[in-house]
Amino acid sequence: MLMILSVADGKYEVEEGKIIVNYLTKNYDFQIDIDKENQILLEVPGEKLPEHFKSAAENFLHLSTEVQRIDFIAFAYRLIQADGHMAPEENKILKSLSHFWNIDIKPLLDSEKIIVSK
Repeated sequence: MLMILSVADGKYEVEEGKIIVNYLTKNYDFQIDIDKENQILLEVPGEKLPEHFKSAAENFLHLSTEVQRIDFIAFAYRLIQADGHMAPEENKILKSLSHFWNIDIKPLLDSEKIIVSK
């Protein structure tokens, strides 16, 4: 999910990938084969990414606690805000994830000034 979020604005930085891997290994006990996950993601046709994202979100819902999901969304928000802008695609994905997990992200979004790129 984080990798999809990181490329939603049409750009991918290697440093973003390193930040994501570091976050996942520090915060979650389940084993993640990043190379395998990246390969799977590369093989998903662009039009199927939303379906793939939803499937990953559902899996994470069943493997995590509410606290972990809130932390995940907060991290995802910081990740997409790292460049000082939130692309409309990033905003849409973040909001859909919060709705799917039934988490109110309004306090998070209101906590800082957000610049949504046009």
